[in-house]
Amino acid sequence: MKPSPRNFSLFQTAKNIMTNSAFFLIEALISFWYTPFLLRKLGSDLFGFIPLANSITNYFSIVLYSLDISLGRNITIELEKGNTCHANQIFNTNRVITLFLIFAAVPIGIVLVIFIPALFTVPIGRERDVQLLFISIIIAFLLGTYGMNYSLATFAKNRFDLKNLVALGARIIQVLIIVGLFRLSNPNLIYVGVGALCAALFNLLGDYYLWRILLPTLKVRWKDFSKKSIKILFDTGIWSFVYQAGFILFLNVDILIANRTLDLSMVGIYGALLVIPKNLRNMSVAIGGVWRPLILSKYSQSDSKSISEIMNTSIKLTGLVLGLIIGLVCGLAEPFLRIWLGPSIQNMSGILVMMVLPLTTNLLAGSFSNIHVSYNKLKFPALMTVGLALLNLFLAIYLAPHYGLIGIIIAGIITLTLNYSFFAPIYAAKIMNLSWWHYMPRLGMILITTLSVFIVSYLLSETIYLSSYSHLIISSGIISIGYFFLIYFLVLSSTEKKMVRRFLDKVTGNNHNNLF
Repeated sequence: MKPSPRNFSLFQTAKNIMTNSAFFLIEALISFWYTPFLLRKLGSDLFGFIPLANSITNYFSIVLYSLDISLGRNITIELEKGNTCHANQIFNTNRVITLFLIFAAVPIGIVLVIFIPALFTVPIGRERDVQLLFISIIIAFLLGTYGMNYSLATFAKNRFDLKNLVALGARIIQVLIIVGLFRLSNPNLIYVGVGALCAALFNLLGDYYLWRILLPTLKVRWKDFSKKSIKILFDTGIWSFVYQAGFILFLNVDILIANRTLDLSMVGIYGALLVIPKNLRNMSVAIGGVWRPLILSKYSQSDSKSISEIMNTSIKLTGLVLGLIIGLVCGLAEPFLRIWLGPSIQNMSGILVMMVLPLTTNLLAGSFSNIHVSYNKLKFPALMTVGLALLNLFLAIYLAPHYGLIGIIIAGIITLTLNYSFFAPIYAAKIMNLSWWHYMPRLGMILITTLSVFIVSYLLSETIYLSSYSHLIISSGIISIGYFFLIYFLVLSSTEKKMVRRFLDKVTGNNHNNLF
């Protein structure tokens, strides 16, 4: 068979990064408007149940997303090798397994919804609204789960740009429906669930359409179900499942413990602040996630030298961009919260800095995970993630009664940093037969640049009173321009400067080599 057509060019990678970044910026703008909108309409007591519902459904995703990682890895490798028949067997086997798991999850979801008033602190008289919200979020999640079978097309063909169009359409539909229903009637949690359902349905249809266009060689055929393919999927999927379990526990234990130990109004405010790290994670995926198909392509060709070059570029590019954003968020935390959520929330700026600053290096875990997945070396990362996630849980339970929200955040800082800033890069270096400290200088450099932006933006906020979004944008823009010039001339290597120029040449159609 002929190898599948490749779409892993520098131009496509650049386009993926730019469209992912554009989607992130639009999503961030929507979130920064949408979050205070919901907070005002619903009140902090009820708003807290929206991130809580999302965090609970994430536990359903442990098996399903682990299969998605395995499916994306194996399908990409088989298509790159030209094994279309084998790719069809893996695809249809995964589709059957996904349907089975969805049906198995339904009764668990029913039990969860019934016992919500007993499991969580719910305002009196709002039990039914919260239950209907959970029902809608769970159904939306299950629709998205089945859609993962088709979203593999944009991953395997490296067309994140098309996937972003579908995701953006779904997000806009979700917000418009919720805002419209709020205007037609009194604001209610149920309408948030309806918006989530409509967005999930749009995503499913969009992924299916792109699958039909990008991967016409893959067919829905029950006869292609293969027991051998089950083994292939679970060889990667079993440890991916364990890893995903730890990852989900890491991300969702804080809001659960907060609901049980803190005042509901504080839980609502904390839920609003969680929008910031959530968007930063989305941004890390937007920039760092585009490299996995490319690494898998090189892995299928046993090209370890190219993989090493891709890794270095991925870490530096992702880290430097995140460093700028995190530094600005931390330095401008007080005026940002005052403008975004109101003067009464600006005293939470220290909390926001604690939540965000450790993400400078922790969010680079995705780059190292690309190596773990590509080489199918997930056992030790999975065990380490679960172990540290459990430590995070116990620390949060112990610290929350004594230190409140700060205790929960400290527990996360300690365990997340140990896992994602120390173990993940060390193990990735070991897999690639490099010295264990190989990636540490890069992480240190990124941390230093982040702290530099933090200090500069903080001093600016202390010197000039920032009272509007335009003030924040202008201040951030001035700092960003200076940052990019310094990074280009002082931090990037000559090879990386050439890559930047090639990116710009491809995008602008300019044939000149020197743009700076």
